[in-house]
Amino acid sequence: KKLELSEKTYKSYMSYLQRFAFGIYGEIILDKLQIKDILKSFEKFRKENIREGADKFFTLLNEIFRHGVIKEYIKSNPMANLNRKELLINKASKNHATLLETKEIKALVDNIIDYKGYISVKIAAMFSLLTAQRSFSIRSAKWEDIDLENGIWYIPQEDMKMK
Repeated sequence: KKLELSEKTYKSYMSYLQRFAFGIYGEIILDKLQIKDILKSFEKFRKENIREGADKFFTLLNEIFRHGVIKEYIKSNPMANLNRKELLINKASKNHATLLETKEIKALVDNIIDYKGYISVKIAAMFSLLTAQRSFSIRSAKWEDIDLENGIWYIPQEDMKMK
């Protein structure tokens, strides 16, 4: 498959294979390779905290084994039984500021009220504070979604963050 890849990509793939495959299970015959052997590679990625490389490596191994099945070098693709998300390092979550003290919340409200910039920013900031909604939901809010009589805001599903 080298002829289909750029030299840079080929070198990158070979580097991953040498570092995370050959050194771990390079002596094992391909059809004898077990899932536990492959998992050792991903454990090394975790220890070295290399997320993006692990994702590329997963794709590379999957393609190698898929090719092996097509060419009948092996009977099944061991990667087919692995869940990519479970193997990869989770992205670091962002920690946002939290206001827990009454005086901090009061100071925030006072700062919003005293804000001298655009009125739309001032309203959006207060609306965000009062509704605890995502900024996108606030920016895309429509009057037709707000029931002023009952004090209810109906957020359409397409405007919500869904996983």
